[in-house]
This record gives sequence, C-alpha cells and structure tokens, in this order.
Amino acid sequence: MVGEVGEFFTGFYDSFFTNTNLAFNVLFLALVLVVASLFIWQFYRSTSRRNLIELDLKRYNNVSSS
Repeated sequence: MVGEVGEFFTGFYDSFFTNTNLAFNVLFLALVLVVASLFIWQFYRSTSRRNLIELDLKRYNNVSSS
C-alpha cells in the first residue's frame, strides 16, 4: 500500500516536472512541505487541547494516606 502511494507520487512528479525549471521544482516542493507541516501542526494543536481519555482515578483509590 505504501509502495503504491509512493509510486503514484513519484510518477506524478516525473510526469508533471519533466520540462520545468529547477527553481520552480524547489519552490513547489517547499510549498508542499509548508502545507504538510501546517496540517500536522494544526492536527497536533487540536488533539493536545482535548482530554481524549478522561480518567477519574480518585474513584478507585481505596487507600488512606494517614
């Protein structure tokens, strides 16, 4: 599955950027990296704010500390 996805993107890249300028290739790949990093950053911020697993451990603590 991962190999097929990689082959798809390499095939797309090879077919799209065959006769283009090197500077354009670098700018395009930089833009792709920026978009991917923004997506990852936004995903991290949205999951770090939420309490995904709510644990009420005080309910199960039967030991007195005296």
